[in-house]
Amino acid sequence: MISTTLTWSVTNTTRDTSDGFITSAECVLTGIATNTVGGISTTKTHSITSLVGFGTTRTGSEIPYGSVTEANVVGWSTAALGIATVRQFESIIPKHLGLLLDPPVVPEPGTSNGQATGTPWSS
Repeated sequence: MISTTLTWSVTNTTRDTSDGFITSAECVLTGIATNTVGGISTTKTHSITSLVGFGTTRTGSEIPYGSVTEANVVGWSTAALGIATVRQFESIIPKHLGLLLDPPVVPEPGTSNGQATGTPWSS
């Protein structure tokens, strides 16, 4: 059984030095998936990184730079990306990790429906 956890984080921000207003952030969605079969676990990780801009318009209700938390910036970033993009990212990672941990069985080249092509002298 494969279990996957997704975590949003911020690895960097860019701010206006005159007032600390954050204008962009490097936001990362990381997925960690573990597949346990017969008591043996295998773990894989996959991340998507996005540079997200917030513009420069001040509303007057900004949080002082020193009081901004990672959760604040993750919230701004996911809002700026939009719900469709966030959902797409959050669905891509588990699918990708699932394929890494439990790849589909691919028939050998030249085989299909129990038949194979080739010649006996070129195996």
